[in-house]
Amino acid sequence: MSKRVKVEEANNSAFNIGCLAPFLFLPGFLFFIWFRDTSSRKWLNNELVELGIGDFNGYAALILLIGIPLLTCIPATLLARRSKIKSQQLRNNKIDLEKIHALYLRPYYTDSNISIPNPFYSMWSGGVSLETPALNPEEFVARVLERHLNIYAFGGNNKTVGMGRATAPNLDWQFGVTESIKKACFIVIFPYLSQLPNSNQISGLSTLWELNQVANLGKLDRTIAIMPCHYWYNRKKIRDNWEKTCEKALEFGVILPKYNNKGCMVTFEYKDELWKPLKIFGDDGIYRQKRLARGLIEALFFLSERFNIKLNEDS
Repeated sequence: MSKRVKVEEANNSAFNIGCLAPFLFLPGFLFFIWFRDTSSRKWLNNELVELGIGDFNGYAALILLIGIPLLTCIPATLLARRSKIKSQQLRNNKIDLEKIHALYLRPYYTDSNISIPNPFYSMWSGGVSLETPALNPEEFVARVLERHLNIYAFGGNNKTVGMGRATAPNLDWQFGVTESIKKACFIVIFPYLSQLPNSNQISGLSTLWELNQVANLGKLDRTIAIMPCHYWYNRKKIRDNWEKTCEKALEFGVILPKYNNKGCMVTFEYKDELWKPLKIFGDDGIYRQKRLARGLIEALFFLSERFNIKLNEDS
């Protein structure tokens, strides 16, 4: 892309955090701002001395600076998350298949077991934020793409924050997914296999079936595949699981790129009777927090230009 895209929240976002969370958050935030000032700390120190509590050193000041805001920020963040979960029906009602829309396909367990850096969280906030440093993949995809087009998924975990979710007709999810693939302008898929601990059972095979359907229906050229990034505690697990996913995808003619540690967004082309990576986004840049989000938007813009499909006006 010639122009660097911006990662911004949608106007009138359906991920409503309610009014109570910011109210609860405000005292801690104001204290954080006030206490950073040297004169404020000096005044507080003098008051403590007068009350007979005694002087406090630099470590005590640091504990106050971090501890008191966290006493209000952590409950406020949890409350904000709860509000977003409770507003799920609002997002379900906003599904509009008459407009330009995308379908999101993923293994359900990734909604609670995989994390992607939250592009709306500031690393400079010092934790004093209603945003969490990471999001589950479904919320990540929904919030990043919300201002550009309507995107929805089939089913999901009602204990996690998600996008608009539809129910398959007659509870036949395979039929519902197949019909939705046919109608979708774009598809975002998170192909990811995982072996359960102390078991030979593999999770995520349903999403590989969906990837196969997308390929068979000739719509992989309108698809963005997500390669997850890893954290220090799950590097080997993510890499090994991605390699398993690549091996399985190759069985039905889809080549996924090798794992690159940073994660990325992959688009495809059909060449030599195989679906191969066409262009990769989001694997460069040093700012981890927004790298994958920018890659997802750039991949969407690339596909919209490729197929001459106009996105929402605020894109």
